[in-house]
Parts: sequence; structure tokens; C-alpha cells
Amino acid sequence: MASIRGPANRKEEQMILTLKSLVIALAAALALGAVLASAAWAQQGVLTSEGPVTLVGTEVGGPGANAVTAFGASIECPGSIYTGHKAEVTPHELIPSGATKGTLTPHFKSCTESGGLPVTVDMNGCDLIIEGGETIEAGKYSGTGSLLCPLGKSVQATVFSSGSHALKLCTISAGAQGGSGAATLTNTAGGVKVSGTITGVSGAKSGLCGSGSTSEGQIHFSAEVEGLNSDGEPTEISVSD
Repeated sequence: MASIRGPANRKEEQMILTLKSLVIALAAALALGAVLASAAWAQQGVLTSEGPVTLVGTEVGGPGANAVTAFGASIECPGSIYTGHKAEVTPHELIPSGATKGTLTPHFKSCTESGGLPVTVDMNGCDLIIEGGETIEAGKYSGTGSLLCPLGKSVQATVFSSGSHALKLCTISAGAQGGSGAATLTNTAGGVKVSGTITGVSGAKSGLCGSGSTSEGQIHFSAEVEGLNSDGEPTEISVSD
């Protein structure tokens, strides 16, 4: 005998069909989300080279492109160089191809503050940490920069009264609490231009320049960076997806 389906049975079947549709839609949404997440991860800029490298960079850009600013003054060191290594574990370890971040550490020389007085700057083991971000356009990537110092250390700038460094006027420290900011990584012929500004750097000053503290220090950097292989020989580097 054929079964007779009443209104209650039809409502139950409709509910089951609706639930099945929701499950299918949810599964499709999760699958799409996984694909999009994978694509977004693949777009992060990574260092590309033939093998592990260290980095060496020279300053590029005009006045203010490479400077430390705090307390209304600016310290610039024309002709300084940058070096870069792996950002984790052992200091000065080579950066492997495919790494998403590395150090970019300035080695300051011939520094003066905005009033013309000579300055020496000691990084004291502090590093700029550069990390690749999303693709802006072909060969150009966003990124981040941050200042990382060993526990209890900070960048130390000493201001002197004359070119002979005979009389120390004051000391400015920066970076005990770090700071962070935006960076841009642009591929060049065989290398990468790295530029940006780290903001929110903590600092303090003492001596004849007066005393005080700030959390608004800035570090501006702009360098043309090239790679050196394990033998210290030049090797091409780039940033890619």
C-alpha cells in the first residue's frame, strides 16, 4: 500500500533539504576562505637568492632620509653603511632564501646633529628588523620596520662640543622600548631598496643639553641593499611572492 505523506512529513523533508543546503554553503565558504588565506600568505614578500646571504647597504635619498630624530633635533651620518643578517637565533647568521624578515643595522660615522655639533652613535647590539609584507605592484612590496635592542641596552648618541670630541655635552639614548613603522621594499638591478620610518621610539637625554624623556623618537632609513654569499662574494637578491 502506498504511503500517504501528510503536511508534517512534507515539512520535515523541507527542513532536511534546507539543512543540507546550509551545510553545503558553509563547506563552500570555508573552502573559499582557505583558498583566499593561502593566496594572501603567498603574496607576502620574501627574500629570494641563490643561497644564504648577508646584506650590505649604502645610504640613498636626500637630507632626512637616514636620520634619528628626537627632542626636536635630528642626527644624520652621511656615508654610513648598513649590514643585514638573520633576524632570529644566532647573531650575524646568514639569511636563507625564502626568509620573510632580516636585520638591517646601521653603522654610523661622521655624524652631526642639526645644530652642526659632532655626534657619535653606538647601536649597542640594537638592530632594525625589516619584514616583508603584501605586494604593492610588480617588484614593490610593503613591509614593516622595528627597533629591537638586547635586554637592558639602547642606542646611545653622544653630542660633543667640537670636532675633536674633546668635551662631551650630553647623551641621548633611544630604543629601550623599541618602536615600529612602515617600510617599502623595491627590487632594483640585482638588489633591493629598503626605506621607511620607525616611530614611537622611546628616548631620554641628560647632560648639558638638558634632561627629559620622550616616546616619540623616530628612525628614518633608506638604503640600497645587495647580497653577499657565504664566501663574501656579491650575489643577486630580490623580493618576490
